[in-house]
Amino acid sequence: MLYRIWIPGLSMGADVHLYSTAVRFLFHLSQVARRKTSIIIKTMELHRVEVFRTNVRRKRHAKALLDILSKQFPLFHINFDLEDCDNILRVEGENICPESITMLVTQSGYECGVLK
Repeated sequence: MLYRIWIPGLSMGADVHLYSTAVRFLFHLSQVARRKTSIIIKTMELHRVEVFRTNVRRKRHAKALLDILSKQFPLFHINFDLEDCDNILRVEGENICPESITMLVTQSGYECGVLK
């Protein structure tokens, strides 16, 4: 919504100038918002979260698995939620391959499956 600004003592020309400046400023804000929104949407498309159900129950086992997974996938943010009934393994990042993570966890002697 646009508002006309009236300042007593200014001529009609100054009023028109303020009005056109306000319109240009609002247009600029809309363009900035559009660019930032598209960047956020692109980031959201690339950033994924995969959640796995595991049978890891102890913190020391979870830490050992985190070390293995972090070395194999250094760009992912990986953590366990052992308080959850499914002993959740959460992996955040770009281009996550659930099969690779499942295979690495099962090779380490634990059960692992994608939670849907």
